[in-house]
Amino acid sequence: MRPLIVIEHEDDDLFRSTVAEVVAAGWNRLEGFDLGPEGWEVSARQVVCTGFIEEPADVSAALLSVARGAGLVAVLRCDASTRRSFLHDLRRVGLIELRNEEELSPILKLSEEQLELIEYLATGSTVGQAATRINRSRRTADRLLASAREELNVKTNAEAVTLLRRRLARWRKP
Repeated sequence: MRPLIVIEHEDDDLFRSTVAEVVAAGWNRLEGFDLGPEGWEVSARQVVCTGFIEEPADVSAALLSVARGAGLVAVLRCDASTRRSFLHDLRRVGLIELRNEEELSPILKLSEEQLELIEYLATGSTVGQAATRINRSRRTADRLLASAREELNVKTNAEAVTLLRRRLARWRKP
């Protein structure tokens, strides 16, 4: 299932965390909604368009990218009428996920480094190998993982990996 995520209120941290979560699930980020002229169908490339909906032209561009098979992470910065129109049209395409500050998942509160470390552990890397891959010391990696475990309310790295895999499984291609 492709991500169709709309962030209802401008929140840079929520936007960055959501994009990081989708990228960690294997999607390729494209800033903006212009997919370019090459090939109509883009779903095989697992592209997720990210950006801001500020005016009707942005609505059209975002909906066109979704119609071509792209995923979407969009922040609403528009008036109520444009917002309603966009959400109405997007719901016709598929199930959308509305996010706001109050619903913030613990996974979305993790930094990109923490997500990367857990993702490397999920692929079978040791903590030392994962630390090397993100250009950090083993000690720093241990601290980042401890902080992530606390944020996720789990006791072990294995539990953190399992929690992350469950969350990201929604957007992985079969």
